[in-house]
Amino acid sequence: MKLLVTSLGLLAMLMFMVIPAKSDTQLNSPASEVLGVAHGAHLRPSLEYGQEILDFNQLSGKDIAVLMYFTSWSSYDAETGEFFNYYLLRKMGQKFGEDLPVIMLTWVPVDGRKTLAGKPACDKDYSGAIPLDTIISGKCDDYITGFAKALKARPERFLLRFAHEMNISSTGWWPGHFGQKADKYVEMWKHVYNLFNAEQVSNVEWVWSPNYASHPGYSWNDLHNYYPGDNYLDWIGLSGYNWASSRNKGWDSFDFLYNDVLIDLACNYPKPQIIAEVGSVEGSGSKADWITDAYQKIPQHPFLRMMIWFNDFAFADRSEADFRVTTGTTDFGDVQPLPLGSGSWTNAFQQAVSNPVYRSDVPSLKSVSPPRVYCGENSPLYEVQPTSMFIEPGESSLHLLSGLLFSSNQGVSLDVGSNAYFKDSTVSPDTLLAPWSEVEIHIRSNESTPLGNYKIFINVGSQKIPIDIEVVSFVGRQYLPVIQ
Repeated sequence: MKLLVTSLGLLAMLMFMVIPAKSDTQLNSPASEVLGVAHGAHLRPSLEYGQEILDFNQLSGKDIAVLMYFTSWSSYDAETGEFFNYYLLRKMGQKFGEDLPVIMLTWVPVDGRKTLAGKPACDKDYSGAIPLDTIISGKCDDYITGFAKALKARPERFLLRFAHEMNISSTGWWPGHFGQKADKYVEMWKHVYNLFNAEQVSNVEWVWSPNYASHPGYSWNDLHNYYPGDNYLDWIGLSGYNWASSRNKGWDSFDFLYNDVLIDLACNYPKPQIIAEVGSVEGSGSKADWITDAYQKIPQHPFLRMMIWFNDFAFADRSEADFRVTTGTTDFGDVQPLPLGSGSWTNAFQQAVSNPVYRSDVPSLKSVSPPRVYCGENSPLYEVQPTSMFIEPGESSLHLLSGLLFSSNQGVSLDVGSNAYFKDSTVSPDTLLAPWSEVEIHIRSNESTPLGNYKIFINVGSQKIPIDIEVVSFVGRQYLPVIQ
C-alpha cells in the first residue's frame, strides 16, 4: 500500500463535514456519558496519608480516582536515596495495597539542590524558582534524569503537572521574572520532556496546566503562547478559584472562570482536559450552591475528563481562603464534615459527586484523547481526510475517517457501487467506537482500472460520505534529497 500525495492532490484535501443537529446545551456531552469524568481531589499530605484518603472517600461517598499533591525539586527519599519521595505512596499502599488512585504530581521547579541524597542534582543550591535558562542549559539534568528514572521504576500511573500556572506573575517561574517571554518556557518544557523521553518513561503522562486567565495581560503572556505542541503533552489542565470576599473580588461562577477557556482550548488542541485545581469560598453567595452548579456544568464540556477539588486552605495557610469541603490534619487524617456541626459543604460535595458521570477510575490515555479539535455545534460529526486522491492503476490510497462526540458505536462500510475495479478496498476496523475514534479507509484499484474519475461512498451511521478518486497514468512524487 502507498499513500500517494501530489501537489495537485494537496489542493483537494478538504474535509467533508456532516453537521449534527443542534443539541440542548444543558445535556451532558456524549464523551461524559461514555467515558465519565474522573473524580479527584488535592489532599494536603499527612503522616497517615492513606487514612486521610479513606476518610475523605467515606465523607464524599465516592472513591477518588485521582489524587493530586505538590513536590519540589528539593524533595528526595531518605530511605531509598531516590530523587522522588515514596513516603506518601508507602502510606497509601498500607491502606490500598496496589489499588492506589492515579497520582497527579504537581512538580514545581523551585529549591533545586546541588546535591540530593549525596548525588549531583543541579549546578548549585537555589532558594526559589530555578531560572529557565539554567534548566535549558542542562545544569539540572542530573536531577531531572534521576527523577525520571525514579518514576519509571514505580508501578503507579502518574500525571506529571509540571511548572503549572506559568502565565501568571505570582508564579515564581513566570518568564517575566527573568526578563523573558513565553517562548523560553516552551524551550524549558521541551528540554525536560526530552530528558524523560530519552529514559523511555512510559508510566508518566504530561499535564500542561496554565491558569484560566493570564495576568498580566501582555500579548506575549497569552496562555496559547505557552503551548509546547501536541507532541509534547498528553493533557491540558486549568486552575481557577472563586476567591470572592477573600480577595475583595466579586462572586465568580464556574462558568465565568472556565466556560470560555475550555471551549477555546478544545477548538485549538485535540487533548483531554482537566480541572486541576478548583475551589470556592463562602461569601456573598453560597459555597454549597457553587459546588452544586460547578459539578452540573462540568459534564457538558466534551473534552473535560477530570475534576480535582482543592481540599485545603489557599497556600496551605489557615489565614488564607478556605476551599475545603472536609477538614483534614497534618498528622493522622482525622477528617470531619464541614462546616462543623452542619456539614453543608460536605453534603453539597457528596451530592454533587454522586452523579454517576463522576467515576472512581481513569480510562486509558488513548481512549480519552480526541482525534481532532472541537469548535462547537458547527464541528463535523464525521470527517474524512482526504476527500479526494490521485492514484495509478493497481495502486491504493489511505483515508482516515474520524467520528467525534457520537453517543453509540457506528458501523462503517464501503459502497463502491458498480466500480468492481475497487472491490478490494477495505475499512479497518469496521466500527467507530463512541464517543470518538478513527478508522482507516484503504481504497485499492486493480491493474486494469481504466483512467478516469470515480466516486466511492463511506457508509457510517445514516450518512454516506463521498470520496473522489481520479485514476491517472502517472502520479508525480516529490522526494527530499538525502543529506549524508
